[in-house]
Amino acid sequence: MNIGIDPKSDVSPQAIAAKLAERLAFY
Repeated sequence: MNIGIDPKSDVSPQAIAAKLAERLAFY
């Protein structure tokens, strides 16, 4: 299950939380 977190992207807690929030907002 891909949640859109790429190793080469910023993996800081804030970045991860932002990505998760955006994903949840679409569903």
